Amino acid sequence: MVRKYILILLFFLPWPLFAFVQEKELFSEAESRYLSGKYLPAYETYDEFIRTYPLSELTPDVQYRKALCLYRLEKYREAIQQFDLVEKRYRMTRYMVLVPLWKGVSYYYTADYPKAIENPVSYTHLRAHETSLHLVCRLLLE
Repeated sequence: MVRKYILILLFFLPWPLFAFVQEKELFSEAESRYLSGKYLPAYETYDEFIRTYPLSELTPDVQYRKALCLYRLEKYREAIQQFDLVEKRYRMTRYMVLVPLWKGVSYYYTADYPKAIENPVSYTHLRAHETSLHLVCRLLLE
């Protein structure tokens, strides 16, 4: 009787483990693409992750990364929509504190300065990336 339970356990145990490994591999692939600056392939891989593993504990972080990919691809209006989605539905992301920053910068690049100012943007962050073109945004925030 015990052998029967052991066989059943051995047969069914690897499947969830295998699915978890595939989930982590797909996430790692997307992260690798993102970190190497390949934002369109990263976005597509993150999107595939969401379709394949919608209930994953990584989903909030993936949604945030999708928004960052859109930002990096200079699709600022789409990025704002994605950041809004993260704010409303995926608040468990470990990057939640950065969402207002990226929304504010995205609004800045769409020339929606009043909304850019409404979103709290880190002064330190702006100074770290400041160029002469971005000086106006800093001056608006001071």
